[in-house]
Amino acid sequence: MLSDRGVRLMFGMEISRQFELDKQTSQQLEAELGALLFGLRCSQLREAHTLREVERSRHYRRRGCRSLAEYGEKIGYSGEEAEMLAAVGRALELRPALREEILTRKILLEEAAAWGRAADGASGAGSQREREPPPGGPGHAAQGAP
Repeated sequence: MLSDRGVRLMFGMEISRQFELDKQTSQQLEAELGALLFGLRCSQLREAHTLREVERSRHYRRRGCRSLAEYGEKIGYSGEEAEMLAAVGRALELRPALREEILTRKILLEEAAAWGRAADGASGAGSQREREPPPGGPGHAAQGAP
């Protein structure tokens, strides 16, 4: 049978007391995390802009990919992540104020992406991309037309 101390250790109560932080250290950690999150969001917004340019120019076709998602997977993103970031890029084109809302965490990237997807759906561009023939197919130059 475990002693009272053993039970507390099992459930982390005793251990957590060892790691309690003073108020100043806690505030410093939160400030550091806030700065890191801001930097991450800035980076993600640059990625969104760049992936939107890849999407718009159809650069992915020059790399032999049929879609932005396939291109994203080729360069280290998940397909869903590449498409989501490009949708954020579309949303930012339509509503530049979203940048500040994302940076200040008033909205999530996923919410901004929904704006971009809705705008894409309204223009019919999303369905057009899905119907395009593969690179080198009919209507495309051998090296891939932009």
